[in-house]
This record gives sequence, C-alpha cells and structure tokens, in this order.
Amino acid sequence: MGACVIKNDFVHDSFDAEARAAVHALKFANNLGFTSIELEGDSKMVIQKLADLRPGRSNVRAIIADGKALALGFNVCL
Repeated sequence: MGACVIKNDFVHDSFDAEARAAVHALKFANNLGFTSIELEGDSKMVIQKLADLRPGRSNVRAIIADGKALALGFNVCL
C-alpha cells in the first residue's frame, strides 16, 4: 500500500480534479505492481465514465481515455 499527494495546475472544476485523481491513482497502483484494484472516488460520474465503453464527450474526455487505457493493464479493475 502507499499514499501520495500531487499538485495539479489549471484544474477547471471538481469533475476535472476527480478525473485527474483517478488517472493518477491508476498510474500509482500500476507503479506499485498491483494487478487487481478497486478504484473509488467522490465522483460517481468519473467512475461511470471510466467503465463506459463509449468514447465520452465531456470536457475531460482525454483524461478519461488515459484512465481507460491504464485500467486495461490490470487483471481486475473495479
């Protein structure tokens, strides 16, 4: 297990911040060598968008796409 803190500049809103935090958590878990993870967050919409197979149209679609690509690297990512 681990913990980290990062600073994000130019965050537009809480949805943007939550999406960036989710992607960072996926990177962090990958770097620690986890193969199965359960991703939790304050934004239900971010978690839903990460699980959605359709490409998004939100203002953070590129961040969500990065998260989806990272999630594929885990055996289990809930």
